[in-house]
Amino acid sequence: MTKLHITTLICFALWFGAIDPLAANETIDLQKQMIVDGSGRILSVEYSDHDHGYSQNGSPIIEKHLQLLKAIEKFAKGRAKSEIKVLLGNPRHIEKGIPSTVWPEVPAQSDEQWLYTCGPNTWGITFVLCFEKEKCISCFDPSPLQRISYIDWKVASFHSTAIGMTSANIEKTFGKPWNRSGPKRIVLTRADSDKKPYDKVWEYRFFEQGGITLGFYGDKCSMVVEFDILH
Repeated sequence: MTKLHITTLICFALWFGAIDPLAANETIDLQKQMIVDGSGRILSVEYSDHDHGYSQNGSPIIEKHLQLLKAIEKFAKGRAKSEIKVLLGNPRHIEKGIPSTVWPEVPAQSDEQWLYTCGPNTWGITFVLCFEKEKCISCFDPSPLQRISYIDWKVASFHSTAIGMTSANIEKTFGKPWNRSGPKRIVLTRADSDKKPYDKVWEYRFFEQGGITLGFYGDKCSMVVEFDILH
């Protein structure tokens, strides 16, 4: 989503009275600090793939993204979903009912959580906006261990639910896959080499740390296997 598109959306929302003029000014102010890809990733305008693509801890560009994240979290609290979507675009993931054992920071009254990443692929900072009905009631960025807990929860959800489901029901339950391919052979053990190729294969990614591969025969899921993106 380009800056032109975001500004157009803001004007459109103002025309319908969706956000007040003061909120619109704050939105435009913050928008000038960021690049939004429309699918849940936000970058500082000072970021460059060529100059900063492999920045590590201690890099000034990481500090810029931390500052940007604080500004986003301050802006988001108390805002309506429509205002947040105008500024940040669609989230990477929308969740409902994340257990407190996974993320204790999710308020009990939160009925939906939106997950975004601030920063590039190599070290983006995950942050979560929690909503009650249509309003953001809290924001936080989970620790690395909490992100792993989230991935484990997602993997367990797929393992317990996806086998035997049709592709339409899987997409309805878990959202659109990150990648679709097929027919394709997935060889995990020596016994798998004798199996016929799956008619189609879907992959779901959970940030940069891991994901799930689903194999389908016909239109039903017959295989669920975890993969580690980092290795």
